[in-house]
Amino acid sequence: MKEDLFKAIIEKVLKGDATPHEKRMLANWLKEDPGREEIFYHCLLMHESESPQYFPEVDSKIEAYEKFMRGEIQIPKVDYHNEGSEPSQSKIISYRWWLAASVLLFFSASLYFFKDSFLYKTYSAEYGMIKSVMLEDGSTVTLCANSSIKILRDFMDHDNREVWIKGEAFFEVSKKANRMKFIVHTDNLDVEVLGTKFNVNNRRGKTEVILAEGKVKLMAKDRAPLIMNPGEQVSLSNTQGNFQKHAVKTEAYGAWRKNMLVFEDTPLAEVAQVVQDYYGVKVIITDSLLATRQFTGTLPNNDLDVILLALKTSYKIEIEQSNEYIILK
Repeated sequence: MKEDLFKAIIEKVLKGDATPHEKRMLANWLKEDPGREEIFYHCLLMHESESPQYFPEVDSKIEAYEKFMRGEIQIPKVDYHNEGSEPSQSKIISYRWWLAASVLLFFSASLYFFKDSFLYKTYSAEYGMIKSVMLEDGSTVTLCANSSIKILRDFMDHDNREVWIKGEAFFEVSKKANRMKFIVHTDNLDVEVLGTKFNVNNRRGKTEVILAEGKVKLMAKDRAPLIMNPGEQVSLSNTQGNFQKHAVKTEAYGAWRKNMLVFEDTPLAEVAQVVQDYYGVKVIITDSLLATRQFTGTLPNNDLDVILLALKTSYKIEIEQSNEYIILK
């Protein structure tokens, strides 16, 4: 029953008939549960089918809202009673125009904040979890903990299949008969493929791509495209001038999909960062020499206590642990 009430309010918002109180109610209701955005999106699609001219105006409304937020559009104050005089017709028209503009700007703000929900589907894996997602084209994306991807809702209705990633994921891309490209976007580069298996890690301004099978092309601003072959790792950070390429054992980089972490001569500082990324608990190493000591081994990645016990035994160190941090000393 409550959902029907908010569907009615959504319809009023889309038609421009909602009161400020109803808009606030709707905003609060949507914030309570992100899954309710699907209801908003469904209502929007129904509204679009009846009013096809509505959605193309979104970008212009968002532009108007952004100008308003930057202070480029000012709403003048109108004094209707200057020394007892009655408001002129021009002042009444001006007031009505600015009143309509304020409603438009409020609605544009809603569109601005929910635009991603209108256009994209988002899939996420929480801390300590691994999630597998089957896309419409048959491709499979395995999300590492604390990672997400988003795709256009009409994924297959474009020239290319496009995915935006934050965190780490392993892609198994299906080939299409029409050679439709599959492109993964990160903060600083794009990975273009036709059909292949590869791992992408995009964290802290750095992207690493490990190619397990097939062939991919990496593209980044102001850099020549780079073709990767199986068994190669390529990285690019915001502080690097060029792509950095190395030969690696690809199975080690995909081991997280089987709840395993594989390290080979890896500094403890990097091991700690992997643990922090996966479990969301800050890891602090108090000794700078300890941070540089290397670790080689395979750890199960479905129990943080087991990982810490292995590190404690290997390095003969003390570990202090709480809900928010882990200290290695």
